[in-house]
Amino acid sequence: MTLEETCQLTRRGREAYDSDIAVARGASTTSSAWCLITGTRNRIAHNYRSADDDFVSEAVERYAPELRDALQA
Repeated sequence: MTLEETCQLTRRGREAYDSDIAVARGASTTSSAWCLITGTRNRIAHNYRSADDDFVSEAVERYAPELRDALQA
């Protein structure tokens, strides 16, 4: 999933995140701190029970657009 696709998913809002597992897992693949991206991705991709959906949703909403803009620059 590209960063732009992630940003599109986050624009759907928290309701979409909560009601559609594809949105939750797709949107959850982006974070602003590079060192945390792989760890977060692994926890979600491997469906570890320790993934906090509130944290992931808030982090993606906050940082995905910022990361996209930084990468485009």
